[in-house]
Amino acid sequence: MKTGSLSAKWGMRFLERQYELLSSLIQSHTVIVSNPGVFAAAMACEKHGCPLATLILQPWMIPSSIAPPLMPGLGAMQHAPRFVWKLFWRSLDFYGAVLIGRDLNRFRSENSD
Repeated sequence: MKTGSLSAKWGMRFLERQYELLSSLIQSHTVIVSNPGVFAAAMACEKHGCPLATLILQPWMIPSSIAPPLMPGLGAMQHAPRFVWKLFWRSLDFYGAVLIGRDLNRFRSENSD
């Protein structure tokens, strides 16, 4: 349970530096290719209007209740009904929002036009 909160606090320390670096690199024909975990990339693209291509190297990061991914430690859930998977993904979204949502939203509002 501590891993999520420790990772969130650790990652948030780098948000401003990543955002400033990416923003400084954006030119008229820039396309940023990024992992979904690099929140600064999405924010920089949002502010500067450049395209963002999300590169997902871990298929389990694609939430699906129809074709759920195989995830280590969750093998028992593989054949769970769709509503269980929907609840699982919403729980992860909620947990992420609790951990970093306020900080991300504050940073976005401070760096918007």
